[in-house]
Amino acid sequence: MHYRILIIIFIVLFICGCTSEKHQITFSEHIAPIIYKNCTSCHRDGEGGGFSLATYNDVRKKAGTIAIVTQSRTMPPWPADPTYRHFADEKILSDEEIEMISAWVENGCPIGDSLSIPALPVFNDKTSQLGKPDLSVGFPSKYFIKGNNKDNFLVIKLPYELLRDTFIKTIEFIPGNKKLLHHMNGNLVVFNPEKKKNINTGEWYVNAEDSFDSHDMHARIGLLHDDNSYPMLIPSVVNYLPGVYSDKYPDGIGGWRLTKKGVIYINTMHYGPSPVDDYDSSYFNFFFTSTPPKRPLRELILGTIGVAPVVPELVIPPNTVKTFYTETVINKDISITTIVPHTCI
Repeated sequence: MHYRILIIIFIVLFICGCTSEKHQITFSEHIAPIIYKNCTSCHRDGEGGGFSLATYNDVRKKAGTIAIVTQSRTMPPWPADPTYRHFADEKILSDEEIEMISAWVENGCPIGDSLSIPALPVFNDKTSQLGKPDLSVGFPSKYFIKGNNKDNFLVIKLPYELLRDTFIKTIEFIPGNKKLLHHMNGNLVVFNPEKKKNINTGEWYVNAEDSFDSHDMHARIGLLHDDNSYPMLIPSVVNYLPGVYSDKYPDGIGGWRLTKKGVIYINTMHYGPSPVDDYDSSYFNFFFTSTPPKRPLRELILGTIGVAPVVPELVIPPNTVKTFYTETVINKDISITTIVPHTCI
């Protein structure tokens, strides 16, 4: 009788043990794929995430923080509402993934089979995420960032020259200092060749805080025609925020005509404050195409400097919560490729 009881208890315990082992959440099998897909692109050496999440030890050190920020959906940052619409390459954790991270942390962060940890994704962003470019245009020299704990706002002009006019599929921005670079807004300037003899005149950058007169800044970097008139501007052909990378749209969508002589006009390049001296040498990759875009991209700005005002006036007194609106009418069918909410103070 005693033997039978012992055998039954042993079998039950053995089965329970097997079941627990089978359902144990481990880094190698469950957590690493989540982290590598949604976090490591920004959280690795040379990126702006502040710390690395490239190895088991990296993730274990920050496990408690990861559990908190994923439960609050602070991380990974994704402002679009996933209950309304989904986008390509979105970084959103499911409820199951969030619960899995929390359970893994509570259980002591088991590594699992270390030989089964998946390989890190391949990141080619030091040169290009999109392939071999047809043209690269960069700073003529490294920009010195003084370590004085102050923000830097630059207006920059980078000329280019080609053999002939062509079309471009996309322009890719490669940041040279991801630790300090906060954002970049890039535009194309198309000069009238009868009004601009030399596109290389002027300073290549001006500190935007040195002058509040935009005409003066544009004259200093040689952005104006020789008669002081303004050339044509193609706005927002390429932009950058930490964690944001350029995309190639499907054939026929996006792109611009590129004159053989022109300028990339950056307004503005913003570097965050740093206590130590540093440098930047960012650049742009151009990808050409032989055909004009069937559906070109256009920029529509709503708000204070756009086609529709903010209502009421954008003033927020201390210790108050206010709601603001802006709206416009679109009189034809369009496809929205990018939305960038932004407030300047």
